[in-house]
Amino acid sequence: MQLGIFAKTFPRPTLEETLDAVVDHGLCQIQFNMSCAGLPTLPDRIDEDLCVWIARSIKQRGMTMAAISGTFNLCDPDTTRLQDNLNRLEVLAAACRWLDTRIITLCTGTRDPKDMWSWHSDNVRRTTWEILIENITEACKIADRHEVMLAFEPEVNNVVNSVSKARRLLDDVASPWLKVVIDPANLPIRSHVGGVHEMLDEAFDWLGPDIVLAHAKDPCLDDLSLKLMKRLDYQTLQLYRQAFYHDYYVWLKKIGYEGAVIIHGLEESQVVSRITFLKENSYGSKQMFERMACYHFFERDGIQFHVRGAGQGLPFVFLHGLGGELNQPFGLYRPMRGIRMIAFDMRGHGETRPLGDLNKLTISSMADDLIALLDYLEIKQAIVGGISLGAAVAVNVALRFPQRVLGLVLSRPAWVDQPLPENAQLYATIARLIRDLGPKEGLHHFREMAVFQAMERDSPDCARSLIGQFEQPRARESVARLERLSADTPCADRAEYRKISVPTLVLGNQQDPIHPWMIAETLSQLIPGAELVASGPPECGELEEPAVNTHPARFCQRVEDVLEHAEHVVGQRRRSAKRAQAERRSSGARELGVTEPARQVGNADARRVDTQHERPAQVGLAEHGGPARVPRGHDRRSQLHA
Repeated sequence: MQLGIFAKTFPRPTLEETLDAVVDHGLCQIQFNMSCAGLPTLPDRIDEDLCVWIARSIKQRGMTMAAISGTFNLCDPDTTRLQDNLNRLEVLAAACRWLDTRIITLCTGTRDPKDMWSWHSDNVRRTTWEILIENITEACKIADRHEVMLAFEPEVNNVVNSVSKARRLLDDVASPWLKVVIDPANLPIRSHVGGVHEMLDEAFDWLGPDIVLAHAKDPCLDDLSLKLMKRLDYQTLQLYRQAFYHDYYVWLKKIGYEGAVIIHGLEESQVVSRITFLKENSYGSKQMFERMACYHFFERDGIQFHVRGAGQGLPFVFLHGLGGELNQPFGLYRPMRGIRMIAFDMRGHGETRPLGDLNKLTISSMADDLIALLDYLEIKQAIVGGISLGAAVAVNVALRFPQRVLGLVLSRPAWVDQPLPENAQLYATIARLIRDLGPKEGLHHFREMAVFQAMERDSPDCARSLIGQFEQPRARESVARLERLSADTPCADRAEYRKISVPTLVLGNQQDPIHPWMIAETLSQLIPGAELVASGPPECGELEEPAVNTHPARFCQRVEDVLEHAEHVVGQRRRSAKRAQAERRSSGARELGVTEPARQVGNADARRVDTQHERPAQVGLAEHGGPARVPRGHDRRSQLHA
């Protein structure tokens, strides 16, 4: 789970300033609103180029659009306005492809003609429910055409104002594209601490399988809640809020929720205190919350290492290349469901500061840093991979700490058992120019050199990546890392590679002079069982966004094959360990002359078996988070109970 916020919490003149304000508060997930780009929430037309620009602006800041707001009154008594909003919903749904999001949030609405958030006495009429079903069904047809999920939220003043009505709506519409936004603060408040447990138990029991987005509005901030809680003293009120968020995070974790937790319903001036409160009172300790956050730091050797994580499940640590930073791996691969992807700025890179001991600017020291990070995160084993320099560090970890590695993903490796002389000389030249002339003047001289001009002619992507070494913010600090790391090696004896016994994927490029195909080919031959895959068009640049220059779908599929293989291996090991443990117990019992009694199935076990069929199963999710398609005309209930 990662903490996020409504982007419009930070009103700014430009989209860039709004996104920068989100980043400044340490958040990386947003619920977007087209008003942040100067358009209505539901525009009648959205330019494709604008969508691409919005998505790029978000990605460049290492953020993700968890969802986009598409709220309008689905029970609007003004039928002309209602139809216009449905048409606009289709425009927004079509734009989601370019905006890089799959969830649109909705409001079930009210019969109030002026305000979709105000209660109306007609909300409880049967005809109103029929109107809502008709309009939601039409909206789901739009979602089906564009393969997006529509997520509504039970709201106290809307037609769907309770958990039971939300469940009824899901069952009546029976669309795989209709899901739920959960925000317990918008459910009926029970003004005693015990009522918190009852409310959350009910909400997650009824709606848990259909929750695709979590909100985190303060249950004590809105007027209704304040009126209900006037009789509570300050201490009891704080206990209420603490119980609320502790139980909320426990439940989200229990149902396997891996998405964003979106803060909203507050002023910009309240954001910092709100984040602090959540850190102190969410599931687990403050330290655990920070470990689950998208961006955070951990300290080693007097250095603050910048870390980014996403998802939950099998750990996959993916490292950047020389001169890169932690967003580079996330630009190349987005973790599938069941994968916890982790990246960090290695020594001398990105936001990891200070530079530290220059003698520790080595591949093996970076491997030690990775192991320290795993220890900090309490991860015993992980799949480890990297791009170029990151691949070298991953290899070093696999050789020195084999018990910690479940699999290897080596993208564009540049080392075997010694540095490439051409690379060492090239990076030493760049370092010398930066040190002697400064980044700006050094770049001017570098452009005039024959080695650069030849590379610009033969491999423009590589040439651009080398220019990036001069242009990055900490260019002067890069001198030491360029000189030392390019002359280092992950392994001094290539025979050592024969000891690697985990699933390994090697991705090489046949047109990359800095990361020659020969290196990838050699590693795939040295590592037993390794698979060698050509990664596509030229993408040699350490600093480039690889997703722009390669075939991301093919790359992701290969990576996921390795991850699934490693997960299978883990499962086999666990089953073998359980069998061995059972055999030891059985053997010990026989030696003592004790016969192990047959397991009796009690009433509690019988109840657990029976209740598995009481609630509909969760509709499956496709590879990238969308619902699995149900054939048109297929009855969901018959499918679930067949």
